[in-house]
Amino acid sequence: MKNTFLLSVAISLFMTIGCQEQALRESSGFTPLDSLQRQIAGFAAESGGEVGVAAKNFATGLEVRYRDSARYPMQSTFKFPIAMAVLHQVDEGRLLLEQPIYLDRKWMVPNTWSPLRDSFPKGNVNVPLSKLLTLMVSQSDNIACDILIDLIGNEAMINDYIHKLGVKDLAIVANEAKMHAGWEVQYSNWCHHCEDQQSALRF
Repeated sequence: MKNTFLLSVAISLFMTIGCQEQALRESSGFTPLDSLQRQIAGFAAESGGEVGVAAKNFATGLEVRYRDSARYPMQSTFKFPIAMAVLHQVDEGRLLLEQPIYLDRKWMVPNTWSPLRDSFPKGNVNVPLSKLLTLMVSQSDNIACDILIDLIGNEAMINDYIHKLGVKDLAIVANEAKMHAGWEVQYSNWCHHCEDQQSALRF
């Protein structure tokens, strides 16, 4: 929680730079990005963990990076490229956003975060594809995530799709169920923060 808070503060500071950069240059002569880099380094030192940052203000083009070349576990951020892969199949006409997806009871496993399971604990229900996407992206629903991975194939297909977009330094190997089965498995889904940023740009 502390690391997340510190990183949120750093990103919030970065987002204000686009509006303030010119005024700060004229009044003080220093580079705002240099100041932000120092602040991020300070937050990282205080956190006691390994911190990496890659952020871009799409409106101004300003970028900031800090230790972004290391491999970081993606955690739930891997749900974004999964959504990209699903929407690609929608664009190709292989899936429809409004199509019903049947949820068998076998999907409704305990001990994982899932508003979907909380709503339909016994399964045996049809849910629109668009609803599964919304639950995965906006509420980080783990069961919806694994259902979507299964729907479009498997983790390897998603990994290959993202690589074909030119985002190479990123790996999607394990779904949520596999990650819950063993602590170390989460590290098999990794990215460089700059590559995660590039996947967002390609979206």
